[in-house]
Amino acid sequence: MLINILIPTYNREPDLTANLLYLISEIERYTLQSKVSIIVSDNCSQDQTQDSVQKIIANHSQIKIDYFRQSENIGLEKNAVFVFQKAFASHVMFIGDDDLIDKGYLEFSCNKIEENSELGCIIPGVKWKGFKGYKLGRIEEYDYKHLSNVFDSLFEVSHYSSQMSGLLINAKGTLEHYLKNSELRNIYLFISFTSFNLIKRESIFAPKYKTLIEQDNSKDWSYNEIGLLDEVFKAYFSIEEFIPSKQLEQLLLQFIRMQSFRLSIKKGRPITLIRQYFKIIKLFNFSLSFKIGLNKLLIKEYILKTL
Repeated sequence: MLINILIPTYNREPDLTANLLYLISEIERYTLQSKVSIIVSDNCSQDQTQDSVQKIIANHSQIKIDYFRQSENIGLEKNAVFVFQKAFASHVMFIGDDDLIDKGYLEFSCNKIEENSELGCIIPGVKWKGFKGYKLGRIEEYDYKHLSNVFDSLFEVSHYSSQMSGLLINAKGTLEHYLKNSELRNIYLFISFTSFNLIKRESIFAPKYKTLIEQDNSKDWSYNEIGLLDEVFKAYFSIEEFIPSKQLEQLLLQFIRMQSFRLSIKKGRPITLIRQYFKIIKLFNFSLSFKIGLNKLLIKEYILKTL
């Protein structure tokens, strides 16, 4: 088995049902029954998830689908860890219950694993579906490109893995590394997974294959006052042993720059900006250069917002 598709789910029976039927059609279309299986971890849903999944399993016995149900809601991060622990293939692919991977992406991923069994990860493109329709993201002039296991690759694409759906991850050693420091467990564990593999192994960035992300559905989590940057930072600090502290801080600043919306920087609110700065620098024992870099970045973002 090359890929276990991992789907942590909670109270999204209609979306999950549609997603499973779509994945089954992709597996059958490209004859991937011996290469791809599906593992669902139900976080104690209160809807018809259990009945619907069991019916799908009964009606599609040619596809290997494993279903697990938690006795209580254990939270997003623990459920994602749980479903990873049930994996047995060389690689795993995380998919949100309401997100759809692109047509042909499963076959592409299997082909790349067969070309390189040690492939670290594949990060796909995305497009978002929301109340204003569709919005493309990660637009590049190439279909995909190989990434060497160097810091430049980490800096270029690791921040994309804050969106889990469609991420292909080499299972070897990945979860074990993540779990070895309990203080750094976080809801952005997918950044930890991909960053670990980007450092250790050759990987691929494939913006051609765009995962459809549903924005309008309610989430089993919400942003805190600093946009969950504390959780993001934990994800990056999980690879601290592999890169110099200066490079780690560059990754953190890069993430803030790419996703500054998390800090709700708005025109006419300089006090809020100052408070956000101090909240961030209190998270970890940051160097002076990081504090100066963050100061400049936030001021620049604030100025851009007021133009």
